[in-house]
Amino acid sequence: MQPGNTVVELSFLQGYDLEGNDVFLSRRFQNIKSTATDERVFKSVRAIASLSDFPLRRAIRRNDYDLLQLENME
Repeated sequence: MQPGNTVVELSFLQGYDLEGNDVFLSRRFQNIKSTATDERVFKSVRAIASLSDFPLRRAIRRNDYDLLQLENME
């Protein structure tokens, strides 16, 4: 398997709606090195979250892998 894209999605608690339900603000960060360790990604997430006025509620890392890559598709 070849490493593909890595994406990190952060969800911040922005506030509450009129019914008291949580309202989230999500941001996606693409072009993360697929070879980056979880620890390095976590440190980066913490650094980004420290710049926000809203509390971080969730951080998701998604890794895509190429299961099959055809050389010539003729």
